[in-house]
Amino acid sequence: MSSVRLDAFAAALEAQREVLIAGISRETAAEIEAVALWSEEERRALAEAVVEVVLRAIRDPQHEPLDWWAQSRQRVQAKQGITLAHTLQGLAIVRRHLLRSAREAVEARAAGAWEGLEAISRVIDELLASFIARFYEDLAAAHEALKQSEERYRGHYLRTPAMLHSIDMSGKLIAVSDRWLEALGYTREEVLGRRTVEFMTEESRRRAVESVFPEFLRKGTNAESPFQLIKKNGEIMDVRLSAVLERDGAGQATNSLTVLVDVTEQLSVQRALRDTEARYRSLVELSPVPIGVHRDSTMIYANIALARLLGAKGPEQLMGRRTFDFVHPDSLRAVRERLHQVEGDTEPERTIEERWVRLDGDTVDVEVAARQIPYEGTLAIQVIAMNVTERKRADEALRRSAAQEELLRVQEQMVRALSTPLIPVSERVVVMPLVGRIDACRAGRILEVLLAGVTEHRAAVAILDITGVPEVDAGVADALVGAARAVRLLGTEAVLTGIQPAMAQALVRLDVDLAGIVTHATLASAIARALRR
Repeated sequence: MSSVRLDAFAAALEAQREVLIAGISRETAAEIEAVALWSEEERRALAEAVVEVVLRAIRDPQHEPLDWWAQSRQRVQAKQGITLAHTLQGLAIVRRHLLRSAREAVEARAAGAWEGLEAISRVIDELLASFIARFYEDLAAAHEALKQSEERYRGHYLRTPAMLHSIDMSGKLIAVSDRWLEALGYTREEVLGRRTVEFMTEESRRRAVESVFPEFLRKGTNAESPFQLIKKNGEIMDVRLSAVLERDGAGQATNSLTVLVDVTEQLSVQRALRDTEARYRSLVELSPVPIGVHRDSTMIYANIALARLLGAKGPEQLMGRRTFDFVHPDSLRAVRERLHQVEGDTEPERTIEERWVRLDGDTVDVEVAARQIPYEGTLAIQVIAMNVTERKRADEALRRSAAQEELLRVQEQMVRALSTPLIPVSERVVVMPLVGRIDACRAGRILEVLLAGVTEHRAAVAILDITGVPEVDAGVADALVGAARAVRLLGTEAVLTGIQPAMAQALVRLDVDLAGIVTHATLASAIARALRR
């Protein structure tokens, strides 16, 4: 082939370079959707590179198009969405534009036109072949990389510390992780090919078949569904199951990728906590001790006992009420100080006495303990009260009773002193004037006081004046005679004064022996005689 003639043809095409580049750029953008997303500069640069390769091949038949491919293929492959079909379509557009220019040269009988037409076909065919060959090379490399990636993925999948499994569209297990097997106690051979519902409790199996699995197929995802699995040893495991549906290139569902989280211990703790809370609430609600909770000085919980204490029909009547509405003005200061201590995390007094005002206006005395507690997610103050109204009333009654007893004791002592007075007349003479009736108790008291007084005053004469005694019976006579004789035993002379005529007759009638007892008609005469001695 004459290089001179090809140079002439190449020069003719060179004159149309800009027209060719613009046409190729415009037509690829119009016919190839992925290329249409490129910028105009990018489309023009690629078209210019292809035209340059063709022109080089025409000028130098020894030039290899693959040299350009090695330099420019990354430009095509880096573009998102460009496939082999797009590449072939683009080269067909280039071929049309170049052949159109070549035919025009042939029709104009330009030198080297036929040779150039042949060179264009050869170059485009070589480019097509190189693209296809490279595509299959890349495809093979991609398959190998995919294979290695799948092997790595499978290794990671099996050895992951999480419980993983995959099921096909019939619900059969096609892959399980080592952790899945370890947790449930099976070997891989024992589970692969079996349906996952075979490892579920009856309730979980029914829910999976009736609702969860159909919804998963419809939505393609599932998040945090609770299930119970049965281990090989029969133990129950609570899990949370999350899954995504994987699809093939045609969009058909192929299998699931499922992650399971063992929440057995967590649920056990939660159930224990709920049971504890339920028992605590039951104890509090049924407790005979008034218990309430308030936050920001507003009542948010009260048991029946507290409602009863405050005169409410039920706990709901107290909800939302200000706690200070129930505090008597006399207790406001103490309550505010205690509230400041509790909210400040300082140790409050164990209990304090307060006076509360009921809904009906009556007051009650209470002993109150308060602590800060977590309640429904935030801190609140729990109050435990003890009604001490009756106790305080009883204490007050006891105090009054003790005071009254003391008063009675003092009064009794005064009465006793007045009923049995002992009057010293001189250093050696004492007088005991007796007034009123004398019973056995008083007779004993008379004797006691008389003997004590005689001893204390070292009296030589003790005068008993019975002027004020209304009557004398056998008991009174015996008491008087006994007192006189007892005084004589102490070496003191006993004198009896104030004997009235009726009393004298009674003494005679009773045959009372007054021997050794000095008698005087009046107290004055008896005192005068004693002083003369």
